[in-house]
Amino acid sequence: MKKNGKVEICGMHKGTWIRVEGEVKEDLRREARAAMMEENKAALSSMYTIDDNLMTVFCFEHGTATIYSFTADPKVIQL
Repeated sequence: MKKNGKVEICGMHKGTWIRVEGEVKEDLRREARAAMMEENKAALSSMYTIDDNLMTVFCFEHGTATIYSFTADPKVIQL
């Protein structure tokens, strides 16, 4: 993602799914790493620390999130 920031992410839950596509960039701020660690302590704290230079945070520069279901029209959100 550092070399090519074009990404697509998909996920599904109980008949609804989301597709997020766009371009991301690396966020080098310490505050971004601290926020990522705070929101994901259980998953990340055993592998990373804020200042170990192993964890990388990316953020969307621009993109589109589309929420789909079998029962409703798609909902499009510009990022």
